[in-house]
Amino acid sequence: MADTGVKWARIGQYENSSDLTSWDWIEQKRGVYAAPPGLDDYVDWLVDNGIRIEMELMYGNPVNTSPSGNLPDSIIPEPGSFHNDDRSLYSVFWPPTKPAQIAAFIKYVRWMVHHFHGRIHYWELWNEEDIGYWNPWRNPEQYSRLPKAFVSTVHEADPEAKAVFDGQAHPFRNSARRALNACGCASGIDIFAYHTYPGYGINMNPETMDYGSYDNEPPAKLRAMVRRYPGIRREIRFWDNEFNSIPSWKGSEESLQEKYIPREMIYNLAHGVKTFIWELAPGTDGNEDDDFGLIHGMKYLSTDFTPWRAFYAYEHTNWLFSDTQFDPSTKIEDPYVRALRLRIAAPFLAYGFRSRSEKGQPARWLF
Repeated sequence: MADTGVKWARIGQYENSSDLTSWDWIEQKRGVYAAPPGLDDYVDWLVDNGIRIEMELMYGNPVNTSPSGNLPDSIIPEPGSFHNDDRSLYSVFWPPTKPAQIAAFIKYVRWMVHHFHGRIHYWELWNEEDIGYWNPWRNPEQYSRLPKAFVSTVHEADPEAKAVFDGQAHPFRNSARRALNACGCASGIDIFAYHTYPGYGINMNPETMDYGSYDNEPPAKLRAMVRRYPGIRREIRFWDNEFNSIPSWKGSEESLQEKYIPREMIYNLAHGVKTFIWELAPGTDGNEDDDFGLIHGMKYLSTDFTPWRAFYAYEHTNWLFSDTQFDPSTKIEDPYVRALRLRIAAPFLAYGFRSRSEKGQPARWLF
């Protein structure tokens, strides 16, 4: 991870289990909070290697949120294999919705922010609550009770900390607007996050996030809505904190992932959006096999923990653009582009960036 030039890690969400940072791992006995063995070492390694952390706080906890009339006093977190939309009686995807449940969740939030004070400064609430990570799928007004308490607690527990809002699976404005309306917490949101997987399951290039894959709901319109929302901070930042283009998807292959990941990163960078690639290496014991990631997961094959081709493209993109900022004054022209566009009917994108040393860094491609 450090060798790729990674400067950020988003931790807390895993596809087929809860994480060591999740509520059910931290509060395994009601009212007793503790970091599981190894967690502090993992966080310290990231910090020692110059990697900043965004930590998600989630999901439910059976000792507090199970719909059962018989709540256990303690639990042993499930090791893996379950997945949203798991609606079993003691599923972690039952969220805190009642006042007592929300109060219990906020105690977990406060404990986490205090425990990792000085090491973690960015805190995100939940993951893709607009789909099956929230049982049943999110009602924005119901969900909004949680961020209202979450945002204020994060800032009270650590005035230097940043609150990350939403992390929607889809960049849909209506869902985000309804949550903001009901939450009343717009002034406390430091970063607005969303996820993009254009054409999920099929080959669609990353730029189509704004040109067709989400029809009339592209991320650009979501960001514009949030910026205009009453009370939102003028300095609000945007993170596309889950993206990947999967070689096993219909019509895709490894060479396309190798091209699409740099294009997504650069396209977002030009629009002031930070990109997080999902994920470094997958666990192969669940429903996603070895599909996602930049490094192969463990299948007891010769390819275990070897890089996908996209890993090197990701590494090189970090190397070229890590200390640059978008420079709108840069003009990029190519005398061959007009003829090429007419021949293959492909749009041409070109962006200029400038490093701290004032060195120019252009990026251009056809899609």
